[in-house]
Amino acid sequence: MDYSYDEDLDELCPVCGDKVSGYHYGLLTCESCKGFFKRTVQNNKHYTCTESQSCKIDKTQRKRCPFCRFQKCLTVGMRLE
Repeated sequence: MDYSYDEDLDELCPVCGDKVSGYHYGLLTCESCKGFFKRTVQNNKHYTCTESQSCKIDKTQRKRCPFCRFQKCLTVGMRLE
């Protein structure tokens, strides 16, 4: 029989485009976005955007604007349940 390794893990994080590590907060996401989302919610952090609240969030620039990154987490469907 042909068993393939979990094919879902070849996908990219919907927030930043990095390689996913598993299901976190309802979505397949990378470890970085999982940790960022957890810290933001647990520590009740409130961010502000210095630009126009439409910063590009990708693997190389995900740390530049936490406000836009958290908004993207919520937009793609990350949740606490």
